Amino acid sequence: MVEALAAQTALAERRKEFVATALAAEQEVAEYGLVYDADEVFTYMQARLEGRRGKCQKPVKM
Repeated sequence: MVEALAAQTALAERRKEFVATALAAEQEVAEYGLVYDADEVFTYMQARLEGRRGKCQKPVKM
């Protein structure tokens, strides 16, 4: 029972940190308006995973 409570507490803390990070990222986008195109990011990541040099992406204005 104690382990289950500890596990749920840890999950709740991780969720809280995740939400805080997401809210900070949302605020940053609202302030600066710079984002990365998801398709380009995934293409870059796939290239890196395959050991190739991916084309570095630059943020674009929303």
